[in-house]
Amino acid sequence: MTDGTPAGWCSTYYIVRNGDQAVVGSCGFKGPPKNGSVEIGYGVAPDCRNEGIATEAVRALLGLAFESGQVREVLAQVSPANLSSTRVVLKLAFKRAGEQVDHDNELLVQWVAAALTRR
Repeated sequence: MTDGTPAGWCSTYYIVRNGDQAVVGSCGFKGPPKNGSVEIGYGVAPDCRNEGIATEAVRALLGLAFESGQVREVLAQVSPANLSSTRVVLKLAFKRAGEQVDHDNELLVQWVAAALTRR
Protein backbone atom coordinates (compact mmCIF):
# COMPACT_ATOMS: atom_id res chain seq x y z
CA MET A 1 0.00 0.00 0.00
CA THR A 2 2.97 2.31 0.48
CA ASP A 3 3.35 2.43 -3.31
CA GLY A 4 -0.24 3.60 -3.75
CA THR A 5 -1.81 0.19 -4.45
CA PRO A 6 -5.43 0.19 -3.25
CA ALA A 7 -5.86 -1.90 -0.09
CA GLY A 8 -8.25 -4.38 -1.70
CA TRP A 9 -5.52 -5.69 -4.01
CA CYS A 10 -2.93 -6.28 -1.30
CA SER A 11 -4.90 -7.05 1.85
CA THR A 12 -5.57 -10.45 3.37
CA TYR A 13 -9.22 -11.33 3.79
CA TYR A 14 -10.22 -13.64 6.63
CA ILE A 15 -12.47 -16.55 5.73
CA VAL A 16 -15.16 -16.73 8.41
CA ARG A 17 -17.36 -19.82 8.74
CA ASN A 18 -21.06 -18.95 8.70
CA GLY A 19 -22.19 -21.30 11.47
CA ASP A 20 -19.99 -20.16 14.34
CA GLN A 21 -18.18 -17.12 12.91
CA ALA A 22 -14.80 -18.83 13.42
CA VAL A 23 -11.89 -17.66 11.26
CA VAL A 24 -11.02 -20.78 9.26
CA GLY A 25 -8.66 -19.42 6.61
CA SER A 26 -7.60 -16.49 4.51
CA CYS A 27 -7.58 -15.40 0.91
CA GLY A 28 -6.68 -12.45 -1.23
CA PHE A 29 -5.05 -11.05 -4.33
CA LYS A 30 -1.31 -11.32 -4.81
CA GLY A 31 -1.06 -7.74 -5.97
CA PRO A 32 -2.93 -5.33 -8.21
CA PRO A 33 -4.14 -6.31 -11.68
CA LYS A 34 -1.56 -6.19 -14.47
CA ASN A 35 -2.76 -6.08 -18.06
CA GLY A 36 -6.22 -7.20 -16.97
CA SER A 37 -4.99 -10.20 -14.97
CA VAL A 38 -4.76 -10.75 -11.22
CA GLU A 39 -3.54 -13.71 -9.18
CA ILE A 40 -5.31 -15.07 -6.11
CA GLY A 41 -4.22 -17.13 -3.14
CA TYR A 42 -6.29 -18.90 -0.50
CA GLY A 43 -6.01 -21.42 2.31
CA VAL A 44 -8.36 -23.11 4.75
CA ALA A 45 -7.46 -24.79 8.05
CA PRO A 46 -7.00 -28.55 7.54
CA ASP A 47 -9.87 -29.52 9.86
CA CYS A 48 -12.26 -27.22 7.95
CA ARG A 49 -11.54 -28.44 4.42
CA ASN A 50 -14.01 -30.18 2.11
CA GLU A 51 -16.93 -28.11 3.41
CA GLY A 52 -17.15 -25.72 0.42
CA ILE A 53 -15.51 -22.91 2.37
CA ALA A 54 -12.64 -22.35 -0.09
CA THR A 55 -15.05 -22.48 -3.03
CA GLU A 56 -17.15 -19.68 -1.54
CA ALA A 57 -14.07 -17.62 -0.71
CA VAL A 58 -12.71 -17.93 -4.24
CA ARG A 59 -16.17 -17.15 -5.65
CA ALA A 60 -16.12 -13.93 -3.60
CA LEU A 61 -12.63 -13.04 -4.89
CA LEU A 62 -13.83 -13.61 -8.47
CA GLY A 63 -16.73 -11.26 -7.83
CA LEU A 64 -14.47 -8.56 -6.42
CA ALA A 65 -12.02 -8.91 -9.29
CA PHE A 66 -14.50 -8.88 -12.16
CA GLU A 67 -16.71 -6.19 -10.62
CA SER A 68 -13.68 -3.89 -10.30
CA GLY A 69 -13.69 -3.26 -14.04
CA GLN A 70 -9.91 -3.77 -14.05
CA VAL A 71 -9.79 -7.55 -14.46
CA ARG A 72 -10.49 -9.79 -17.45
CA GLU A 73 -8.96 -12.94 -15.95
CA VAL A 74 -8.04 -14.38 -12.57
CA LEU A 75 -5.08 -16.73 -12.13
CA ALA A 76 -4.71 -19.45 -9.49
CA GLN A 77 -1.58 -21.58 -9.25
CA VAL A 78 -2.19 -24.98 -7.67
CA SER A 79 0.11 -27.87 -6.83
CA PRO A 80 -1.08 -31.00 -8.67
CA ALA A 81 -0.91 -32.80 -5.30
CA ASN A 82 -3.49 -30.40 -3.84
CA LEU A 83 -6.62 -32.20 -5.02
CA SER A 84 -8.96 -30.12 -2.85
CA SER A 85 -7.74 -26.88 -4.40
CA THR A 86 -7.95 -28.38 -7.88
CA ARG A 87 -11.62 -29.24 -7.18
CA VAL A 88 -12.22 -25.63 -6.12
CA VAL A 89 -10.93 -24.14 -9.38
CA LEU A 90 -12.75 -26.74 -11.48
CA LYS A 91 -16.06 -26.02 -9.70
CA LEU A 92 -15.63 -22.33 -10.53
CA ALA A 93 -14.94 -22.85 -14.26
CA PHE A 94 -11.22 -22.11 -14.20
CA LYS A 95 -9.45 -23.53 -17.26
CA ARG A 96 -6.06 -25.20 -17.14
CA ALA A 97 -3.54 -22.85 -18.74
CA GLY A 98 -0.22 -24.63 -18.36
CA GLU A 99 2.38 -25.48 -15.76
CA GLN A 100 5.19 -23.59 -14.10
CA VAL A 101 7.97 -24.42 -11.67
CA ASP A 102 8.12 -21.90 -8.83
CA HIS A 103 11.17 -20.51 -7.00
CA ASP A 104 11.06 -23.52 -4.61
CA ASN A 105 11.23 -25.96 -7.56
CA GLU A 106 7.59 -26.98 -7.01
CA LEU A 107 5.50 -27.76 -10.07
CA LEU A 108 2.34 -25.66 -10.17
CA VAL A 109 -0.60 -25.92 -12.52
CA GLN A 110 -1.85 -22.56 -13.72
CA TRP A 111 -5.62 -22.12 -13.80
CA VAL A 112 -7.39 -19.12 -15.35
CA ALA A 113 -10.96 -17.90 -14.94
CA ALA A 114 -12.08 -15.45 -17.60
CA ALA A 115 -14.84 -12.94 -16.96
CA LEU A 116 -16.99 -14.35 -19.76
CA THR A 117 -16.75 -17.99 -18.64
CA ARG A 118 -17.44 -17.45 -14.96
CA ARG A 119 -20.26 -19.48 -13.41
